[in-house]
Amino acid sequence: LKSGTFCAERVAPPAPPEPLPICGLPTPEYQKLVVRTALGSVGLLAVRWPWNVEGHTADVLRRATYVLELCESADRPSLRDVTTGPLPAAGQMPAGRPQGPWVEATSMQLYYANFQTGKVSHERPQEAEEEPNWIPILIASGLPAERPAGGREGNLLLDSHNEVSFVHLRWRYRARASDLAALPTPLHFSAASGPVRTRVVTPLGAPHWGLVCPPRMGKIVPTLTWTAWMDTPLHQFSFRVLHLLSKKERRRLWQKRNSAANRSRAESDSETCSDSASAAGGAPGQGRRLSLNSQGAEGLEMYTPMTGWIEMAPVIEAIESRPIIEDVTEKDDLASDVPAVPVGRHAEGAGGGAAVAAAKRRPEERLLAENKRQLAPHEWNKMLFRHYAREEDEYWVAPGRHAPESHPVQFESTTRSRASSKNEAPVPEDAPSGAQRQRSATGGSGDELDLSSPRKLSQQHHKGSATFRMQWGMQVEWRVRISDGFRWSPWSTPSSPLGLVPPMPAFTTEVETVFSRRDPTNLKVCWGICELPPEYTHLSSTIEYLAYLTSDESSARTVLQSGKGTFDLEKLHRVGVAMSEGNCGLVAQFMEPPAEGDEAQGERAQPFDLNALFSERSMQRVVGKFRQEDARLINFGPEGATRTISGFELAVSGLKPELVHRLSVRARCATPGLDEPDWQKLKADLNHPLRWSEPQHSPPVLTPKAPPPLLVPEAITLPEGRFARFTHKPCLLLRSPIFKKGHPDDFDKAHPIVLDMKPAGSGDEDYRQVPLENSTYIDVEHHGPCRLIHDLPLFRVEVRARNQTMNDVSAAGRPTLTVPPMLLEAARGPDVELVLRENGGMFVQVTWTARCVLHQMPKVFQLGLRRHSVEAPPVDMKACEVTSATVLDVMPVSIMAAAEGFEALVAEAAPDTGSGAGAGAGAARNR
Repeated sequence: LKSGTFCAERVAPPAPPEPLPICGLPTPEYQKLVVRTALGSVGLLAVRWPWNVEGHTADVLRRATYVLELCESADRPSLRDVTTGPLPAAGQMPAGRPQGPWVEATSMQLYYANFQTGKVSHERPQEAEEEPNWIPILIASGLPAERPAGGREGNLLLDSHNEVSFVHLRWRYRARASDLAALPTPLHFSAASGPVRTRVVTPLGAPHWGLVCPPRMGKIVPTLTWTAWMDTPLHQFSFRVLHLLSKKERRRLWQKRNSAANRSRAESDSETCSDSASAAGGAPGQGRRLSLNSQGAEGLEMYTPMTGWIEMAPVIEAIESRPIIEDVTEKDDLASDVPAVPVGRHAEGAGGGAAVAAAKRRPEERLLAENKRQLAPHEWNKMLFRHYAREEDEYWVAPGRHAPESHPVQFESTTRSRASSKNEAPVPEDAPSGAQRQRSATGGSGDELDLSSPRKLSQQHHKGSATFRMQWGMQVEWRVRISDGFRWSPWSTPSSPLGLVPPMPAFTTEVETVFSRRDPTNLKVCWGICELPPEYTHLSSTIEYLAYLTSDESSARTVLQSGKGTFDLEKLHRVGVAMSEGNCGLVAQFMEPPAEGDEAQGERAQPFDLNALFSERSMQRVVGKFRQEDARLINFGPEGATRTISGFELAVSGLKPELVHRLSVRARCATPGLDEPDWQKLKADLNHPLRWSEPQHSPPVLTPKAPPPLLVPEAITLPEGRFARFTHKPCLLLRSPIFKKGHPDDFDKAHPIVLDMKPAGSGDEDYRQVPLENSTYIDVEHHGPCRLIHDLPLFRVEVRARNQTMNDVSAAGRPTLTVPPMLLEAARGPDVELVLRENGGMFVQVTWTARCVLHQMPKVFQLGLRRHSVEAPPVDMKACEVTSATVLDVMPVSIMAAAEGFEALVAEAAPDTGSGAGAGAGAARNR
């Protein structure tokens, strides 16, 4: 019997193995995948398991019909490898396919991972039957080792751990020979994958943490610098906080380590002969003592960890990278007998040429780049102001992913028991605590020194507290790891401990104060620049200063007796206070005068705290902000012992009378974008990482009672017939009682009141003192003491009065004109005309023209007449107000200047009118 004809479709071979990126898993879950690798193996492959997963993982691998195989690869998966030549334009040819030999990995483990929740399980969880997000992952380790040195045909791209660095992967059908004979040949193997990297190169050395000040910025910027593989797309940092051991703790640890060294030396000497003991440098039982100041593996570490390793979020951007390019045409140590092939020339053929090109390719350990990254302000701010948990590791968890319940999230990370500081291997769950591991390392018993308890840095951070905050004096260690997008490299070695908090400036001098009772509202202070610790001197340009004035009224009245009718100096001395000016001036501690015949300095009477003169309710105001670059050379010190230093001088004016004042200066290093403390607090917050320094106070100053304010000078009209020799130029007559002389014979030069003037409407900075030669004292009848200021350069001015030291200033007077309206053609007189109206009325019409300057209009006019007779006396009529009916026309000066003959009139009038000619705003014709 035979069946009918039928067609069987061709069965496609399996797909090539798919590598999985496991670097996105949290570090505790990632460690579960890498902790059970083959002994001594550093290579690792993670691929998706596409076959049946029913049952236990060991049974799944045993019953699987396909097994993972790998072979060495001469290619690299990098896209930016400078030593890789271009691929052929025709693509991959049959002769260029992986030829083997194909082998299996030594160790294979099957895991289940949920990349959404970040969980990893060695056995298939119950949730995987309902949730589709659980992915089976095959972890292969124990990769092929280097071939014997007898043949040079093998792959030369082997790392320092004697394992291949790049492989091709495929699935091989696992069956008996009889079954394979019945199976079509294309189904025996899957297609080979592209080149796959088996390990990521560890960063070269430890990262370097530093606080720098970029040019022309003047603020501190934190930077991290490290050297790593140049083709990595992902970097991750971790740090831990350290604190300096106290002298007592260091001495105890030094004694314990010496005791442990003596015991171990005694045990070794008991097993050897006396000759070997003497050759070792001592008698039996005599151990080698450790130096108290030594550091390193054999010495005493000066710092002890306060926290575990805290991971930061992986970074991709904001990294400055500079490749370290070597001469690739030089002969490599790995292939010294292979001729050099220049980079960029692709080897012809698939045989020896490709092998030569692969042999001359440098290993990834030598494809390095120097990287630099500046921490963003929000990252640095979070590290400074967050709360740290003692003895706990913190792992970063991607946003939106739920951390396992056993690892609570802190600072966008999860916490776990603290791992060993310098051991890269994962710590088992049942590992001893940090204190127990420290005791085991020192070889002591359970009652030895517990280094997990930090030093008492302040009352708030005492021994045994659960959390703490960053403070000045704490150090930070850094380490870095990189990723190729699939797996992480091992952590680098920890960096040297350096501070995370900006340094605190220290004042080099006190605040020197100069005060005089003759100038009671002004205060002059000076101080020297601040300095930083020697390791932070490069940040001196970032120091900024804040000067503020504190004033208090209550203590001035209650303690210093200010404003009281009776002042008792002995009562003030009994309190323990003395003032430089008797009842005012600089406040200092009272010193008992020495006894007669005793040249020794007097003793201090009752101690008095000068800071008690000020409280939280005292008034404060900022009087200046300075930068280090604003410092200049000043004379500092008392008279007779002055010296030239680099510092600041500041003059403070406007001190209120009958108050006690004090100028304070704070300093700190400027930082961009961080949370700044409140400078108005009298006591600096010791827990604030960016706090201002403790204020440097000047001696308190009590200002005396101020005199009454000065009166405003009043401008008056010049009397008729007087001051004729001054009226041809701009002048002004002012009256005020303060112009009165102390004695009639006093000179004007000795008068304490001077006058300032400025253009009307301008600012106070435009005030200029009226020269003494342009000011004359006059006692005018009915007006009292007056001053006539003449030869003024302005037509409209504002005048104020002040004393010579400028601590008593009057308000500005009203804007006043210094020239009157001028009659044109005054010698000819006005035009007179007899007018007869229709109603029979008859009157005389007088018309004249007057020149007015800017902002000037005639207000009053006065006519005079005389009979046409030789003996007739002149008669002055009553002054009348100028109204709108009086003014016939107003002619702007621009129209007058355009008239014919105007320039000739100006030249004619110039010798007579001086600077007043042509400066008017127009002419008014009046009737």
